[in-house]
Amino acid sequence: MVDGERRYADALELLHADPMERRRLGDGARRHALRAFGAERAASAVNALYRRVLASAKRARRWPGAPAAKDAEGARLFADAIGRRHNASYLTSLGQGSEAELLDAERRIAESAHHGAMAASTGFGSVTHYLRFFPDDAHLNLWSGLVRLAVGDREAAVHAFQRAATLGLPRQRVARYVAMAHR
Repeated sequence: MVDGERRYADALELLHADPMERRRLGDGARRHALRAFGAERAASAVNALYRRVLASAKRARRWPGAPAAKDAEGARLFADAIGRRHNASYLTSLGQGSEAELLDAERRIAESAHHGAMAASTGFGSVTHYLRFFPDDAHLNLWSGLVRLAVGDREAAVHAFQRAATLGLPRQRVARYVAMAHR
């Protein structure tokens, strides 16, 4: 610790000229950091947090604005989860827009497979991830098919489209995508 700019400059020059003093101060800083911020201290804090959480009363959670879990639609939850910045096409696909609006939205969903790893991913937060929890959601199956088709997995795309139709999407809406997959 120094007092003033001149003494600060002097201290830096001293440290530059004295490797043993640099080593002594560095070792002291390391020991302090390990004591104050080391793994044992962090583990102790995390364990205390887990003890508090586990001791607290359990309570049901709901996704903001979502229906009750038993009535939840996976496609709606997915669209809500990805947020306003990315969900416009998905919300349009869910809606009752004109045929042109639906086609445009679903084209953008398919294109999203090429604009980011998440759309075509099978990982956490992806359409495929939500489909694991909501396998009977027609729109998730449709979107999965669109993404699979966009990345060239035609067989998986056809399967997803046929499942979407079986689950209630209008056959003529799905038929165009099945035809594209067979081309």
